[in-house]
Amino acid sequence: MLNQAIAIPRLITLAVNDDCWQYWDNEKKRDIRYKKAFEQQEQLPEYLQPLVTTHVNINDFMDAMQQLGVFRLAKFEDELTYSYLTFCGVYRLCLHKESQKVHAEELRMNLNEVITPVFWVNTPYLHDIPAFFSCVSYSNLFLKILIHQLAKILKDLMLSGMAYIQNENISYLDARYRNVIIEENGELQTYNQEYFAIQNIDFNFLSKQLSERLMWAGNKRFLGGTRYVAKHIWLFLDKEYVSLYQRIYGYTVTQENAFKCFHQFSYLGIDKVLFKQHERWLPWLSGLPSQQLTTPNLFSYNVLLPMLRDIYVNVTKKQMRQINQLSKKLQQKVIKLSVKNEGGDFSSMLSAVSLMKVYPCSIQCWLVELISNKFAIAPNKKQGWLLILNRWCDYFLSMASDVKPVKQREQWQRAINQLKDVLDWYYNNDCQLHKNQQWPALVRQEQAWIANLNDCEREGQDLEQLYAQSWLMAEWDDSKLKQAWPTLVLTELNTGQQLYVEGCEQEHCVFSYLQDCYEGQYRVFSLNHDGERATLGLYVDLVTLQYRYDQLRGKGNSLSSKTMQKIAKLLISKINKQKHRKCKT
Repeated sequence: MLNQAIAIPRLITLAVNDDCWQYWDNEKKRDIRYKKAFEQQEQLPEYLQPLVTTHVNINDFMDAMQQLGVFRLAKFEDELTYSYLTFCGVYRLCLHKESQKVHAEELRMNLNEVITPVFWVNTPYLHDIPAFFSCVSYSNLFLKILIHQLAKILKDLMLSGMAYIQNENISYLDARYRNVIIEENGELQTYNQEYFAIQNIDFNFLSKQLSERLMWAGNKRFLGGTRYVAKHIWLFLDKEYVSLYQRIYGYTVTQENAFKCFHQFSYLGIDKVLFKQHERWLPWLSGLPSQQLTTPNLFSYNVLLPMLRDIYVNVTKKQMRQINQLSKKLQQKVIKLSVKNEGGDFSSMLSAVSLMKVYPCSIQCWLVELISNKFAIAPNKKQGWLLILNRWCDYFLSMASDVKPVKQREQWQRAINQLKDVLDWYYNNDCQLHKNQQWPALVRQEQAWIANLNDCEREGQDLEQLYAQSWLMAEWDDSKLKQAWPTLVLTELNTGQQLYVEGCEQEHCVFSYLQDCYEGQYRVFSLNHDGERATLGLYVDLVTLQYRYDQLRGKGNSLSSKTMQKIAKLLISKINKQKHRKCKT
């Protein structure tokens, strides 16, 4: 009996409402409306005919969505005049090939129009579509679009007469009952039928049902759909505007709403040629309202500085020139952090940048972000922060040219972590820094502070147990080393006592690496050549499991000669080569 009720045209079933009983008073009128409704239903596509009722079965609704292509994540179509990129069959981007204009369209329905019951209309709404493949959530992109457009499709169906969606298989929802009139053997019969009201719980239920069908194939399907979108989305973007946008705002490629931002920026009407000519000025525009980007003579101090001073408190023409001379990445970082943490005070940040000029750009960005946060939490200690940064930059100067930021990232991370520890010590202690105090002295003070906090001074530990710790030594072929430097004495330190003696004689903190050495994550070597002595530290790369250069220090953490550096590089290559051979065998 339920299936018969589903097939009743909406014009007939509407008679169940109290205010529609008048339609049944006149039998002739009833027959005309009854016939007209069925004729209209038969003219619609077959998959839409079950929707021409007030009571629609959920399975019929899902079948109609299937025919509309709702469960196809993405589809690209290239026609004579337009190119289309469709999402879940209900939302698409349209590119006019001649004018290169892009707009969005959404699928709408009107079942009263039998000729075109399903059609596309323009919409100003832009969904959050990533322009790059490296987005975090693959499923959210398609689910959000589908659920958003589902609400509009249901509204269209309600305007066409649909009032309820039935589900005979679901009983745990708060079901309601209503009398439904159907015709049996030429007579009208009334039945009490279960339904779910669209206006109440039905939308959430439908959203859940559509989501489950969309996700049945798992994350791999969404991964493929996102790749498909990332492949074709750039046909709908102006790459020159994208480049200018990223130059101004510095957003990364993982921005989930990148397409919307790029698209809206391209329709501001800015002069691309003018903006390219003033590329060094672009990061300064990041805080301006978008409507000010079209201001005449924008790239002049007389026009731009008053605008900036409403955002950046103390910016001057001289500071702008100094910051514009920095690398692009560092320039964006300095402007962003100065506004965020310093309230627009660029003087302290420029002082910090001047101390790290010789370091790689990525390292400078790390340091700028670190020191900016310290400026923000303790502005009264700015001179101390700058002094500590100056000593760190002087001490690790040799790494600037010899250690690569990408390949030897862990070594840089270790050095920056040491800087963080000293900065934390200075922040938590009301101490005076001496202008002649060097980096090793600062590190020793920080280590003593940590020891006091943890109540684990060396005198209270069992030194004999620490001395007794030992580990296997590395293997290498030292023939070339002896041939190149006959007087070289090379010793690997593989016991706790050897590390302690080396630290005392060389006046550095190599003994603090005891635990890392014992766990096989670090190795220490003592080098002695022509009266020069140095301590070499190597760490294990967790990805390649190869030994990497960490530090090479003389007495009192002094810098070693170039000869010692050559010896260290050759030793590292020999150890890694021997380890590779051993793994093969």
